[in-house]
Amino acid sequence: MGTVRLGTPAKVDCDVNEAKLVVAGFCFGKTELRWGELTKLEVGGDITHRKRPRWAYRIYDCVPASEGSELTIHDVLLTAGLDSRINSESASGIYAVLDEVNEALGAIPQATKFWDFPTDDLRRVPSESSLAWNVWRAWWLLSGVYNVNTATSHKILHHKRPWQFPLLDSETQACYTDRNSTWAEIAGELRRHDNEFSELESWFADLAKQHDGVSLTRLRLHDILLWCRATGQWDGARTAGESVTAVDGS
Repeated sequence: MGTVRLGTPAKVDCDVNEAKLVVAGFCFGKTELRWGELTKLEVGGDITHRKRPRWAYRIYDCVPASEGSELTIHDVLLTAGLDSRINSESASGIYAVLDEVNEALGAIPQATKFWDFPTDDLRRVPSESSLAWNVWRAWWLLSGVYNVNTATSHKILHHKRPWQFPLLDSETQACYTDRNSTWAEIAGELRRHDNEFSELESWFADLAKQHDGVSLTRLRLHDILLWCRATGQWDGARTAGESVTAVDGS
């Protein structure tokens, strides 16, 4: 059985079966709904025992992107489901640079995957002749908007093109010693663990069908594993995953 090691030094170090439990729990785990705490009105039946998704898969990954290849304000606003904290100023600032962002995205062949780019082109901004230059440019254009940080720009771009842009925030970026080369480190890990992530992608596609969900690319699976470890959510997600897979017989 393959082992997955992510981060430098390794923050995630587990076998594929444990990774499956964490992913299953993150995506399909539930918790109690907090409801009725701020109102004393009674209008209809009681729903206080309803549950909600515990983490963000249902309200981010499962929300469809806009139709077509171009990024739209729809794609920007739906990232609220992953705590992007987009407000009217940042959204209008993004709107002002959308044409340039879409020009960069349009120059990246749809079939090209993030982990296929040369490592050096992900470690630093390459020449304009490189396809990866447009990946950097799209990210740079969004990140330069006032009140749009690195995490928000990644959340926007990943949701639109989940096979071409990684997810990163301050918690997961801190898992790498050299934060300036995080993209290159992530791509390297995906290449080194190609067999393990291929298995995770295939397994999760089947699990998602059982739960009326959507499949995930290895970039998102990588992020879920690293984020759960970095934020102290690993054990909770793993326990939730045991319940999910026990019901499914997975």
